[in-house]
Amino acid sequence: MSSLRQFLNFLRQPLDWPRLRKSVDGSLCKLALFALGVLTLGHTFAVTTWEMLEYRFPWYLFLVSCLVVFILSSAWLRVHRFRNRWENFAAFILALTVGHWIALDFHHLLAHGWHLPKWIITLITLFGLVLCTFFLHHVRHSWRGVVTFERISATERVKRSPIHNLVIFLSPPTTVPKIANKISFKKTKTGDEWLELSGILADDISRMNDLGFHNWQQPLRAILPHVENLRSLWIVVSRSSNGNTEIAEPKLPGESPDNTLGSAPYGKIAETIFGRYLDLATTEIYISDPVDFEDFKTLEHYIRSKILDVLPRGSSRSTAIDITGGMKVSSALGSLLTVNDEAVFQYVQTIATDDPKAQIYDVRNNIAPGTPG
Repeated sequence: MSSLRQFLNFLRQPLDWPRLRKSVDGSLCKLALFALGVLTLGHTFAVTTWEMLEYRFPWYLFLVSCLVVFILSSAWLRVHRFRNRWENFAAFILALTVGHWIALDFHHLLAHGWHLPKWIITLITLFGLVLCTFFLHHVRHSWRGVVTFERISATERVKRSPIHNLVIFLSPPTTVPKIANKISFKKTKTGDEWLELSGILADDISRMNDLGFHNWQQPLRAILPHVENLRSLWIVVSRSSNGNTEIAEPKLPGESPDNTLGSAPYGKIAETIFGRYLDLATTEIYISDPVDFEDFKTLEHYIRSKILDVLPRGSSRSTAIDITGGMKVSSALGSLLTVNDEAVFQYVQTIATDDPKAQIYDVRNNIAPGTPG
């Protein structure tokens, strides 16, 4: 009764026409047309093949066989629903076709086997439809929920499936390095002693433990497992929080940057640092336009249109978004962009440990019909 009351209350609400018009965009039209095509062509195919098979087997044997095939193909989809495999498409078409066959055979049994009047068939099927819809509404929770398909260290993951495209959110640095033949960091905020890096990535990450107050170490840990395989590295930088659209000049080496200016002034410095450890003959480094890390919609549009959509077709499974840097909104977005996708997100451990590692997560979300939101 509560579901019925909610439905009636929904009908009484005035239509939100601006929101409705906004929802009817190109993507929705394509989705509706493709869904209509699946239903129309699937129904036509099922009816045609059912008519070819109708009199070849006894109705009860045909019905039982269809039920078995339908259950098996549905079980396959349930187990393998998180992977894009051709067997999944075949199982879906098989389940759709066999489901139609069951419906046609059931209708044929009621109308021609038992010779029931159409109004009785209508009442029986309507009652059954309402009952099944009610139970489907209450059992759909078994398809809901976020599932961590895989959590593995990036070092282990690349042995099986290398990452060729890496996206990194760059936080405003806590100190500015000195860029010369070698990269140097000021050891303390007030002193004048500098730590010179060796140019060997793993060794430099270890050396940076002596600094303690900076945040350049985590981005280097993020690229460490991928230096041998990277083809493109995207550095996403944040814009100024004071509304200024111009990119400010970076602070001098050894100085502490102003966080309100964002990380855009230090994109070139990050590019130089990363470039010391990557093979620039095979790896391209890109710096994004300054983006508001707290504007979910704008940031999502930028990453999709300027980064993910321009990657070569089929490269999703070799793409990772590192969410260690940036802000909470950018980290949430980076992980959400990989949900139900072959791409993965990466996070460098920040728990107290002697040697934090980059972890890769492959996450899926069960979406069931009727799920709110």
